[in-house]
Amino acid sequence: MKKGKQKTIPAKNEGAVSTTRQKILEVAGQVFAEKGFDRATSKEITELANTNAASVNYYFGSVEELYKAVLHEAASRLITTDSIRSTIEAKSDPHAKLYGFVGIFVQALTSPISSSWVLRVISRELVHPTSVTASFKGKERIERIFILKGIVSELMGLPVNHPAVERGCLSIIGPCFMLLICDRPSLQEMFPNLGFAQKDAPSLVNHLAEYALAGIASIVNEIDSK
Repeated sequence: MKKGKQKTIPAKNEGAVSTTRQKILEVAGQVFAEKGFDRATSKEITELANTNAASVNYYFGSVEELYKAVLHEAASRLITTDSIRSTIEAKSDPHAKLYGFVGIFVQALTSPISSSWVLRVISRELVHPTSVTASFKGKERIERIFILKGIVSELMGLPVNHPAVERGCLSIIGPCFMLLICDRPSLQEMFPNLGFAQKDAPSLVNHLAEYALAGIASIVNEIDSK
């Protein structure tokens, strides 16, 4: 990946720095979403952002660090671990916790932001991982899975490290993952009556949560009968 030539950039006040940095971040998000990390160049990004050719290195250090910043920005705009944690901690019933967990993902994936570069750049990274993947929100991914394991563990009455709990988690995040990585036109072509607008979110949340709860109940009955 090409980097812009090193040039001296005049000193800017704090507000100008923040504005320029955010502009580069926004444009880079669009470019990375369209072309991916390997085919994007700092030259194209700075030209589209109408900034100095050295601005990527000046504000981010390198194209790779810019890509990391874009991924972190996308993840924070879509869903944060803090929002998941606060939603779950506000509920005492594990059924309500599951509804809350699924609801956060469905609301995000049916919101207007799902049509922006945010979802596409995350989807691209998940389907075609780059060298940045290892450092991208690793801790947060683990925390989110730990939260879900806790919910499923409560529902099943089993330890969080029980294989049935982990399989239950996989069944819950599978549909959410599909909604995340599949582009909207393809999903709408395959499932034209499903509905992906915000107004459809409550029905989708109810279906996914009830489907998961029914499966969990069935597995628990099977385990208890042995």
